[in-house]
Amino acid sequence: MNTATRLSLSIALALGLAACTQQTPEEARQDAAEDIAEARQDARETTAEARADVRDAATEGPRETRRATADAVEDTAQARYDVEIAEIDGRYDVAKAECAQIENRDERRACDDRAEAERDAAKEAAERRKEAAEARADRID
Repeated sequence: MNTATRLSLSIALALGLAACTQQTPEEARQDAAEDIAEARQDARETTAEARADVRDAATEGPRETRRATADAVEDTAQARYDVEIAEIDGRYDVAKAECAQIENRDERRACDDRAEAERDAAKEAAERRKEAAEARADRID
């Protein structure tokens, strides 16, 4: 068996296995809920740490307080962004699982395209919000 044939068989096997492990919409929802819950918990911890840093810096003077506040704004913005991305990815995974159940290839492709467009637009909006928060943090410091 030549290399090209082996490669083709490997790709076919990988695609076949991927098709067999396709998530149902319910499984995708469950996975998304778990990922979002984890991201939210991380965000709560990050926010709590940032607030503690601001409180500690307040005893050191106004300059340190401004720096800690700016850092807190950036950290909180990143945590919010991470939660948004987990939510966006979760919605996308659910949508893809729902699209996979559509039998008509053209309709399935259109569904996939819509899901990707919605995901991309949502990620761009999340990125803009994060950048705006980072700009606010820069003005504080």
